[in-house]
Amino acid sequence: MAGLLSDYLAAWVLRPRRYGLADCALFAADWVRLCRGVDPAAPWRGRYRSPRGALRLVREAGGFVALADSALAACGIGRTEAPRAGDVALVRAPCDREAFGCVGAIVVSDAMLVAMPEARGGLVYARMAQADVLAAWRV
Repeated sequence: MAGLLSDYLAAWVLRPRRYGLADCALFAADWVRLCRGVDPAAPWRGRYRSPRGALRLVREAGGFVALADSALAACGIGRTEAPRAGDVALVRAPCDREAFGCVGAIVVSDAMLVAMPEARGGLVYARMAQADVLAAWRV
């Protein structure tokens, strides 16, 4: 899985960041789709193009964690209390993402890669012990 993840991340950093095409939710969802062959973002893919549109979908679902729970459960993917490399997670958002409350992440060894469009390459590396993980799912 390490080689697949490396290839995925190399391709991700080259993609232009746009809501609905390459954002923090789709960062994790596209990884799940690549690994499992099912798209947890299918119900909302293409339904938003802005932060406002994304926020509307998140609120309709009862929050980002509820949205992810529902989407991943529909794909047969359950939560884990002990995330490991290759799993996906939602981590508490830095202040500029507070409207959503959290951002998507992929676990890599003892750390997480968090999708942050403002960061160089669109990703931030956060040690697992320092990340405020709200929920994680076993991919």
